Amino acid sequence: MDISTPSVEKRQQNRFLNSLLLASTVFAALTSIANLAAFLALYVPQLLPISAGAIICAILLFVARRLMRDRLLTLTSLIASLFWGGYFILHVVFWDKVLIGLLIGTWILPLLLALNLRSWLHRLSAIIPAIIVSVILVWLNNNPISDRLQTSDLAFMRLITPTYIAIFGIFVFQLVIGGSHNRRLFTRILNALIVLVLIPIAVLSVISYYNSVLGDNRAAVRLLNQIATEKNNNIQEWGDEQAARLESLVRKSDVFSSILDVLAAYGNGLATPEAEFNLVLNELDLVKNQSDLVDIYLMDRRGYVVASTRGDLIGEDYRYLEFFWQGKVEPVTIPPRYYPAEDQVSIFFSRPIRDYSGQVVGVLSGRATIDAPLAIINEPVYNNYQSGVIYLVSADGMLLSTSAGKPSQNIQTEGAIPLTTLSEGAGSYANLEGTPVIGVYHRNPDLQIGIIAEADQSEVYQQLPGVINANIAISVTAFVLAVVASLAIVQSITRPIDTLVRMSQQVIDGNLEAHVEIDSEDEIGILAKAFNEMTGKLKFFVANLEAKVQERTLDLQQRSLELQTAAQIARDASLASNVDDLLNRTARLIRDRFGFYHVGVFLNDNKDEYTVLHAAAGDAGQVMLANKHKLLIGTTGIVGYVAKWGEPRIALDIGADAVHFRNPLLPYTRSEMAIPLKIGSNILGVLDVQSEKSNAFDENDLTIMGILTDQLAIAIERTRLLQESQQNALAIEQTLRGQTARAWREYLEYYNKPRGYRFEGSRLEPLDISQVEEFKKQASNKPILLPDGTAKQGTIAMIPIRLRGQVLGGLSVRFTAKTISPETVQFLEEAANRLSLALENARLIRDAQRSAVQEQQINLISGQIQQSTDLEVILQKTVRELGRVLGVPNTFIQVGLLPTDQQEETNP
Repeated sequence: MDISTPSVEKRQQNRFLNSLLLASTVFAALTSIANLAAFLALYVPQLLPISAGAIICAILLFVARRLMRDRLLTLTSLIASLFWGGYFILHVVFWDKVLIGLLIGTWILPLLLALNLRSWLHRLSAIIPAIIVSVILVWLNNNPISDRLQTSDLAFMRLITPTYIAIFGIFVFQLVIGGSHNRRLFTRILNALIVLVLIPIAVLSVISYYNSVLGDNRAAVRLLNQIATEKNNNIQEWGDEQAARLESLVRKSDVFSSILDVLAAYGNGLATPEAEFNLVLNELDLVKNQSDLVDIYLMDRRGYVVASTRGDLIGEDYRYLEFFWQGKVEPVTIPPRYYPAEDQVSIFFSRPIRDYSGQVVGVLSGRATIDAPLAIINEPVYNNYQSGVIYLVSADGMLLSTSAGKPSQNIQTEGAIPLTTLSEGAGSYANLEGTPVIGVYHRNPDLQIGIIAEADQSEVYQQLPGVINANIAISVTAFVLAVVASLAIVQSITRPIDTLVRMSQQVIDGNLEAHVEIDSEDEIGILAKAFNEMTGKLKFFVANLEAKVQERTLDLQQRSLELQTAAQIARDASLASNVDDLLNRTARLIRDRFGFYHVGVFLNDNKDEYTVLHAAAGDAGQVMLANKHKLLIGTTGIVGYVAKWGEPRIALDIGADAVHFRNPLLPYTRSEMAIPLKIGSNILGVLDVQSEKSNAFDENDLTIMGILTDQLAIAIERTRLLQESQQNALAIEQTLRGQTARAWREYLEYYNKPRGYRFEGSRLEPLDISQVEEFKKQASNKPILLPDGTAKQGTIAMIPIRLRGQVLGGLSVRFTAKTISPETVQFLEEAANRLSLALENARLIRDAQRSAVQEQQINLISGQIQQSTDLEVILQKTVRELGRVLGVPNTFIQVGLLPTDQQEETNP
């Protein structure tokens, strides 16, 4: 069995191949999700098989990743390349005019596999499927397949293009990350340069694509605007011409006079003058023949038709119709409406007829169908799109395609609705057949009709596939050139670095004679010179390294011992029961373990005026303790300085330190170190350490002593708090004991009841005074066992009844046995404890009841007194109620002012 460890190069290769297949799996999975989302957004059925094929490809690539072992690399390469190419075959089946992009995508994975595989067999297993897939792609692209997706579909391309670019960016990013992890510098720099090239190429391609889209869109909108404007102007001229023809009837004086005569006669119920009537009819027929008006009506002011080009309409009542009552006010054009009487969509032109005094005596109206505007709309337009369509739309959004019958088709599709709310506008939307179009809308304000000019987006963006293919070709060319340039740049950088790496490996192997021959003057040349200097210095350092290592080892051992000693001192000192014992033990241990000349512990007094020596080690220290040695805080010596400011201070040479205090009891001191004892910002005191050697202390000593003083300060504060807590607990216990004794004494004196009971056999009787006194003599604070003095020769157990440390009484039990077990005594003690709690509860309840009765009696007396406002009655009731309640024979009350001198005595 081969259990050898794979080489570093092989592990790096496997890691990159694993990253490559993982990135490919993620790419296929994300494109599957993207196509499914695009299908839900655009309802394009071709995206469903593409999405399904992508997810199958992702699954198979994941399986290939699991098969990637040394003996299965051939199978892995075949599966990966084959199904990666199959993914792109699906695209060429359902997507038109994307062959170049699909061929490039097909070769990405096989080429990356081939570049990272060492065996020619493995490389061929990746390349051959790519060749086969490329041939299939070219054959499918040259054979017509129905219902392919078109790259000219703007809505589809706007959604799918940035999505695919983003997913491809994730793919490249994963490859760079996978190739950068523990890879050679050559690979990492090359990957970085490739990414730097890919990003601007992708950005420029997208910008070029969208610029092409925007340019085609603007051109289409501009052309459609020109067409719609021309049609709108022609329709407006037609409407103005019809109105002018109608206006010409009233501009002829003889015709206008005849119209007034006919209207006057009809309005007054007289016979219509035949000559004038015939003249009016002739003029109406003349205008009708010269214009596109199919009917002309002359109506009186009540809305009845007086004369018309149609004789059957004379006498009709039009007073409720829009063209009549609006025409009575001012000249007006009624927009296209469906008129059931004529079963046509008609446009009415009306104007009022006023007599010479300005009074409205009638209305002249002309009806025209929309055949003429439709003819204008249907006139051919040069330089138009082959798919271009122009619609005539009514004010309520109905398609006007013929004058006959009622319009039934609503032009307001989802995309056209916003346009019809404006005077003019443009946009992209789906037309009535669901085809994506670009539309332009113009509104005629006089006729209140809209003109929509549309062109299929497929025709507008028919040049888009060529732009995409050109961008892909340019991008691929730029990418190849960039890769070649990147390879040259990377090799110029990494080749001398490889030389440095080889020389470094020789130095690691012990060859300190290694020398790098690089003559360039750039940073790498400077690095080579530094490397050569480093090897020279390394020889010198290696020669002296052993002595330095031994010296450092001894120093570390010494510091470790000192830290261990400091921790042991802190632990031993913390075992002290009070502050003085704690300080004395600490001072002695520091002096003994570290070998210092003198160790003293100072504590600041309550006023922070002096720092007082509380503990010291050595004979001189004992003398200073006996003399109650103290230093003025802030002014005397190093200790006073540290006690004031709370900062440690070291005097390595006391002769050169201006702050040092010379103590005659310590004549051999040469170095001194003072460390504050602090808890937070509170300075408790100072640890003073003195040595008979100069320069005896350094920063390590200060650190160790700082750790020790921190522990000592905490121990001092803890011991102080413990002592205070014990004293407070003792004081509280004494207070509770006194209060309990006083309360029971008052209770027994107040109620004056028997203070004990005796039970013998079945008889219960109170104790008399003599028995109580005898019991008191035998009682104790602890349980005692006494021999029974009777003839039974038994044992008496005296159990005290205690409450809060105060003995309330006792429990005396006589046993016939001479010995009593400890369990029985413990049982009696527990019963006595329960009895003490029950007695205390009973006393408290009785006191509460007594207080309640007294309060009730006081309230009753107060109520009796407050019932009267007379002073004499109040005094009488007060005396009487007090005597009755208290049950005393005599009660006196007196009201009056004391003499002046007595008042002064009572009110000092």
